[in-house]
Amino acid sequence: MAFREWANVTPFKFSHVQGPHPGLAHISISFEVGKHGDSEDFTPDGPLAHSFGPPIGIIHFNGEMGWAHDGDSYYSFDIKSVALHEIGHLLGLNHSADRLAIMFPTFDRGEIRRIHQDDVNGIYHLYGFEN
Repeated sequence: MAFREWANVTPFKFSHVQGPHPGLAHISISFEVGKHGDSEDFTPDGPLAHSFGPPIGIIHFNGEMGWAHDGDSYYSFDIKSVALHEIGHLLGLNHSADRLAIMFPTFDRGEIRRIHQDDVNGIYHLYGFEN
């Protein structure tokens, strides 16, 4: 659903690849804990997630965090909000100073954030798309 939201506001198209075809997928998504083979370890204190853009194309979510969908829990982090943020990084966006933007660098437990015009403007500027 997070990829669909980015596709709805940009010219990008995303396809789901499932099964033992890792060469076909350009983005891999997983939940990890502790040391998991990249440069940034996960702990119960953070970070929530991290991503590595092309050509690596990986999103790792911290499996030690409490996750919820659409604010199902005040004490958990909204997985969709964080996914939207990490996909923004994969697309080339940096953090935003706009607290309403999905690319604002921090999230609070129970907070739901969606793609904001600041995020869309950043993508269009970065890729030279006409709005």
